[in-house]
Amino acid sequence: MTRRTIVVPSRLAWHKERFRAAEQNALGLQILTPAQLAGRLAGGVLEAASRDTCHMLVRDALADLKFAELEQLREMPGAVKAICNTLMKVWDADLDLHALAAQARASVI
Repeated sequence: MTRRTIVVPSRLAWHKERFRAAEQNALGLQILTPAQLAGRLAGGVLEAASRDTCHMLVRDALADLKFAELEQLREMPGAVKAICNTLMKVWDADLDLHALAAQARASVI
């Protein structure tokens, strides 16, 4: 069996390639996004959280939420999915949240 790795530019392309590989019964094919490739090159220790992991963590966090102003968020349908989508976009954009928070605090003062 020949092993191959394909790097695709986005999560959508990743889904399309996986579907195409399944249709062709491709064996030994590994399909990676740049974030997954970076995790692999870092020794497998660093990797982006999967959607399932993100959903589980956000769902648990919302259940334990103690902020009064966010209390209604836990009851909203689709809240977990919306939060996970936002987090995935932040991770994919490689934003420095500490720097953005510092800028926001500086602009308020």
